[in-house]
Amino acid sequence: MITENANEIEDEIKELSKQIEKSIVKLDASLFSSVISKVLTKIPFNLFKDKGAKEAIYHSSLLLALWACGFDAWGEDNTDIGIIDITWRFDDYLYVIMEVKQTNKVEKLDQVLKLAKKQIEDRKYYEKYLTKKTKVISMPIAFVKAPKKMVVKCGMKEIEK
Repeated sequence: MITENANEIEDEIKELSKQIEKSIVKLDASLFSSVISKVLTKIPFNLFKDKGAKEAIYHSSLLLALWACGFDAWGEDNTDIGIIDITWRFDDYLYVIMEVKQTNKVEKLDQVLKLAKKQIEDRKYYEKYLTKKTKVISMPIAFVKAPKKMVVKCGMKEIEK
């Protein structure tokens, strides 16, 4: 029984990893959002109550999901003018820079996503990793706990050298 359950979980993690990888390779923000939403459905609702939900919950949940899928990711990555919420290395030549935002209202989701994008651009978080041999993807991501489900929205953009 335990072995069967472990095999099912391992298969699910492999599939999630493939989907995340596919979303990055194709710069498919919609697919990434969908995969992360699926992961977050495993977390109990009461941890994401509107009044108690904090950005750190989403940040740590996302970081744990990336680790569980086998990605080389780290949080609180210091730069000279700020802190990147999550950075992850992908195939030794590609870095993904994530800024995590959270809101309590669905109608503000696009607004907080724009704030995350602006923060990455204004603080030039990507400069730390942008070299002739690397690619960097900017990924602002926003979360809201809607009345009946989690809503995740992100953007993806390769940074021009």
